[in-house]
Amino acid sequence: MTFTLYASGVCGVQSNTRYPHHHTITTTAELASVAAFDHVAAIYAGDKRGNATFIESDCVVMDIDNDHTNIPSEWITPARLAQLMDGVAFMTATSRNHNKPKGQLSARPRFHVYFPISPVQDAGVYAGLKQTLAARFDFFDANATDAGRFTYGNPHAQVEIFNGDTTLDVWLDEADDLDMFAAFDAATQVIGEGSRNATLSRFAGRVLVRFGITDSARDAFDRKAALCEPPLSEWELKRIWASACRFAAKVQSRPDYLPPEAYEQLTSLKPDDFTDLGQATVLAGEYADRMCFSAATNWMAYENGVWEENEAKAQRLVQELTSRRFHHLPWLPPIQSPWNEYAQCS
Repeated sequence: MTFTLYASGVCGVQSNTRYPHHHTITTTAELASVAAFDHVAAIYAGDKRGNATFIESDCVVMDIDNDHTNIPSEWITPARLAQLMDGVAFMTATSRNHNKPKGQLSARPRFHVYFPISPVQDAGVYAGLKQTLAARFDFFDANATDAGRFTYGNPHAQVEIFNGDTTLDVWLDEADDLDMFAAFDAATQVIGEGSRNATLSRFAGRVLVRFGITDSARDAFDRKAALCEPPLSEWELKRIWASACRFAAKVQSRPDYLPPEAYEQLTSLKPDDFTDLGQATVLAGEYADRMCFSAATNWMAYENGVWEENEAKAQRLVQELTSRRFHHLPWLPPIQSPWNEYAQCS
């Protein structure tokens, strides 16, 4: 695990904006040394932090103050976070208010989380990673997600490391559907005694019907099971999973069942938003190898191994996409033409 932090040389000075000391972090001792000072996780032009001066970062820092609930059993600890984000590499360092009262809130675990990521050179993309994670789990501080954020130093920080085989950005990309299942199903809530079996049975049935009898489905089930308090026995978990698999097999035998691969193909036609740009993005993703636009050639269509300047043929591909979506997808609202926006995206 490797990431880069930039320290200021001062501690607790909110007005400071310069972070000239660059440090490569690979161990808990190295993190503890930097965490003693106010620090940032990005390099900025002139070492002066700010959204406008952002250059690059290979680390996302998130804050957990546990102000999402006043129920101690629902507070997040570093070990608990490692269960919820199984396989993701990160380090933690307790904040200056760790286990202390803060404002009107009682003492509770408070710490910073350092996630290594692939290097990012865009402030918007970087902030987007933080915002996506904060939207997924309500225990992350959603007010600390901009690209110019600094972290207060703590000379007495307790540091932990949680090795994993993936980085945060990869995890967010690959596990999006599974994590949305967890978020939709109140993943951050403890499943108490008396509701564990019923909750896990419902969740297992849903995730199997959606993703099939796959390792990914089982991983989602195991993450859900980790929320049980007290934990269910391994025997009981196997029994619930086997029962759910039998149910899924019956569902999959029905003629109207939609396999995961077919579902993915259909949902790939749904834009992130129903604006011209959202529609054009879907068009580009589906037909980039069959149509293109440039100022020199105007619209071109690819057919029988040849690119041809032919706006009518390119227009027919747009109409083909529209027909596919109307035929298959019940979520589709009235469609605005993505034609002009696609030209800008090409």
